Amino acid sequence: MMKHYDVIIVGGGLVGASAALALHQLGKHIALINAQAPTTKDARLFALNYRSCQFLAALNIWQDLVAYAAPIHAVHVSQQRQFGVLRLRGDDIGLKALGYVIPARHIEAALHQKISSLSNLTLFQPAHLMELAQQENGAIAKVKTEQDFINLHADLVIAADGNHSTVRKLLAIPTEDIDYKQSALVSEITLMRSHQNVAYERLSMNGTIALLPLPDIESSDQMVHRMACIWSADQEQIDELMQASDDDFVQALKRKIGYRVGRIHQVLARCTYPIQQKIAKNWALGNVLLIGNAAHNLHPMTAQGFNLALFEIAILVQELAKNFEKNAQEVLQGVESAVKSQRKNAFRIAQYVPAMLSNPWYQRLPHVVSPLVGLDLLTPVKRRFMHGMLGRWPRVKSSL
Repeated sequence: MMKHYDVIIVGGGLVGASAALALHQLGKHIALINAQAPTTKDARLFALNYRSCQFLAALNIWQDLVAYAAPIHAVHVSQQRQFGVLRLRGDDIGLKALGYVIPARHIEAALHQKISSLSNLTLFQPAHLMELAQQENGAIAKVKTEQDFINLHADLVIAADGNHSTVRKLLAIPTEDIDYKQSALVSEITLMRSHQNVAYERLSMNGTIALLPLPDIESSDQMVHRMACIWSADQEQIDELMQASDDDFVQALKRKIGYRVGRIHQVLARCTYPIQQKIAKNWALGNVLLIGNAAHNLHPMTAQGFNLALFEIAILVQELAKNFEKNAQEVLQGVESAVKSQRKNAFRIAQYVPAMLSNPWYQRLPHVVSPLVGLDLLTPVKRRFMHGMLGRWPRVKSSL
């Protein structure tokens, strides 16, 4: 027996659950195929831009996230051993915040709490996509559940199944890969003074450090000031940092960033993630759309990944809403056209800085003043750059 849905979403993580909740608001009947239950152990943190947060508010989950969200009022970008800094402020483009820092586990928990009660969503979990056959009027997915094999038919299939996408493999979609031979170390540090909701990015020849504000917490009648530390470097250096004592780690961090955030009190648990870039050469194929890491896994330095995925979902919803009489392939052509510019912009930003810093020619330049100073001084150019980072989102009826 064949079960029919409007949309099949493969992958029930952050991106897939966001897509399910957004498409639910259009009244779509959705099948969500998820390999495993969501985890509460995801240590990643997302620096979500203001438009992404507005979109989450439109999905009615912002009220569940605001207690865990720290606003970013300004960003300071600097280069080690060079004079000058690039300062980006929400005020520069009329926003009360550039964005918010939110732990991934809280976003996922809020999303899954919402989708668990949706009447027009069927969750297959644990379940695995085994085959995917495209037809003129949709696609048929063969799915293995704990009990049996089932066949699902839908007008549209969304691949939100991550970096090792099964959908991408079944459709033989090639990728362009870059192995940076680096990892990102994620930790939490506590400070002796407030971070003032300023984020810092420190560029160096052998990696980058991002310090992101987290909400303060009260402990033993005193306020604990916290920041997330995301340190990207070659694998050997990351291994050394993981093995270092807490005191040695703090000293290494001070040597890299100086005293921009004041005195670092302590470092909490550390974990690592490999850094690779993987970009699919086809984002839409027939009745299938790739979004999130299934379409593009980018260097985390510029925080483009999840922001870009939410932008793609917003565009998909917009195209489906205004083109409800068109078939899936025509809608996906509209989506691909609408996201093309923002995807290329995100790819360019994510590739440029790591490539520049690792270039032997750049490393030999006797810089005294950082090139960032020029961008900081050219206010109109800086504003265009900031608007470019945000992208041209559909109008969202929500406020934070």
